[in-house]
Amino acid sequence: MDKKKSGKAESAGQSIGRSSSFRRMVEDESRRLSDAMRWVRPGTEEWLEGTFGRRRRRAVLEYADRAMDLIGNLGLLDPEREFILHELLIGSTYNGLDEDCDLRLGAALWILDRLQIHGRLTELMDVLEDVKDPDEWFLPPDFIHPSYGDSLVRAMVSAMTARYGRRAMVTNGENERGKEPGETWRKILALLPEEETEDACRTFADKLWEVLERKMRSLAAFDKEMGPLIHQLDAPVAPLAMAAEDREGEMEERLEELESSRQSLKVGFERALRMDRKAVMKMTGSREAAKAVSGFRVEDPFALCFALIALLDRGEDLPWLMGSGTILMDYVRRMLPWFEDKEDWDDEEWEDWYIGKTFNWNSWVDRGRVPDAPDYYHTLHGGRNLAQIIYDLSGGVVPTGIHPFEREREQLILEGMEEGMAGKITGMAEIFFLSAFQADQHGWSEDSFFSPLKAPEAGEEAGEPEAEAEESEAEMLRKELTAARRQIRSLKKALSETDREAARARAGYEKELADLRREHRELADLRGLVFNRDREIPEETGETGPDISYPYETRKRTVVFGGHDTFLKAIRPLLPDVRFVDRTNLNYSPEIVRNAEVVWIQTNSISHSQYGGLIRICRMQGIQVRYFAYASAEKCAAQLVLEDRKD
Repeated sequence: MDKKKSGKAESAGQSIGRSSSFRRMVEDESRRLSDAMRWVRPGTEEWLEGTFGRRRRRAVLEYADRAMDLIGNLGLLDPEREFILHELLIGSTYNGLDEDCDLRLGAALWILDRLQIHGRLTELMDVLEDVKDPDEWFLPPDFIHPSYGDSLVRAMVSAMTARYGRRAMVTNGENERGKEPGETWRKILALLPEEETEDACRTFADKLWEVLERKMRSLAAFDKEMGPLIHQLDAPVAPLAMAAEDREGEMEERLEELESSRQSLKVGFERALRMDRKAVMKMTGSREAAKAVSGFRVEDPFALCFALIALLDRGEDLPWLMGSGTILMDYVRRMLPWFEDKEDWDDEEWEDWYIGKTFNWNSWVDRGRVPDAPDYYHTLHGGRNLAQIIYDLSGGVVPTGIHPFEREREQLILEGMEEGMAGKITGMAEIFFLSAFQADQHGWSEDSFFSPLKAPEAGEEAGEPEAEAEESEAEMLRKELTAARRQIRSLKKALSETDREAARARAGYEKELADLRREHRELADLRGLVFNRDREIPEETGETGPDISYPYETRKRTVVFGGHDTFLKAIRPLLPDVRFVDRTNLNYSPEIVRNAEVVWIQTNSISHSQYGGLIRICRMQGIQVRYFAYASAEKCAAQLVLEDRKD
């Protein structure tokens, strides 16, 4: 709801979230659901009680007006109650979704990627030195990242897990509301550009509201048909004839059918959100409901993993709309590369997963030669063979004649995948498989980096003198190595800052150079314009230029300013996709100029004030300015076309 509407509602005392009737409804439904869950799913009633329940009810009251603006006109029979039930009755919590560290791992990788893009990984290394003992939780089986070693990822998740001085999953009651997270976590967040954090949080909010709207819109598809049936059945009527009784029975049967389908969609909405339209149509029997549910997309699941934690740590109320929030994050979790649906696993499958399925690094060689494998060592690209290109990307050496994922490629094709797509997927998998070597080269997977060796404690039993001397020498070498590593990190940090300054200076120089070129071109145009007018060259109105056919579509977004009515009337049909602003339009929007790539000016019919304002906007936005050298519409059109082709 915008500020104007919100202010009007509050001034009239009509704010839904603050009305006593709505508050009573929230409390009553919460109490009723809690009693029901106590019998149906013992232990889950705490989701609606105590501090946890109060936080959730507060969020429902806080966002009631926003929710009603979104769903109030969809056609639901009771939108307020549907909103309350949807947000209070949840199937899981964020902690339940994060039981395998999926959400924290996704957030950690998003932070690492942002810092890598902005050249701040070296600074992160200094911060993570405070994480002495990364938690011994396991990464998913077969987890390989092309840029970050396991120890770096573990240290990031450990810093996130212990950000409040103890093991914190995603939520902890009030989620430490009012408390400051640990210094290490604050330093990590300080490295992130603020706009990146805010963009991720805005995306989370947008997607949460989209989940709510899609669910309520799909339920409204049934309510629109059920409403008239309920009204007819409840209306008092005279004693019914036999035909009327049959009609009433048909209406009751149809109403039961709709209620059943509606309830199925309501309970299975998380699953429906992942289906295509045909599958939802088959599930619900409603074309409108299928249209409302299908088409949901999340572009970057890692960003939402981070946004959830950031919003909860700030004490924001929005993530506590947990009906929509857990549906959204379950969708996100299922998008993560390492996700496996373990809901129906038996003991043997769990045992295999815990033991680990990580590749034996030599197992692929045992598969034997593949007859149609790419010739990595002789097929050239840009003067280098494929094996050399893969080594540059990943640091891995390709065995001759071997493709590690050939069997999987063939299986994908048998399952109906297009052959070209199967080749792309297995080729990318091979590059990532080899790129684990890259992480080792960075030195980020060394345990000693995060767990520095300590000197022997006082009172420990001394060894033989010769052994002590060897140990002392080894300790000295370790210290020198640690100092060298710190010096290298410091130099890398200084180099990174120098690179950023050089990039900023280069960008400024390139902008100045581009401005000079534009101004030089503009000056040349003005000189040509003055020269032609001084010579008073007669116009040749019948000639349109070489090889030009009209109407002509320009390659660049073009705006023309000025020109008499006859000029505009003649030139418009020749250039239909050009935006024309005539001299009488004194209040044109500056956005017309800002959205253009090139601006043409007809100087014989434009005022000094218009010209000055136009040039000022073009120079501020770096937009190219050109001048017509003629009065004839045909000659000007030809001049514009020739310049457009040249560009």
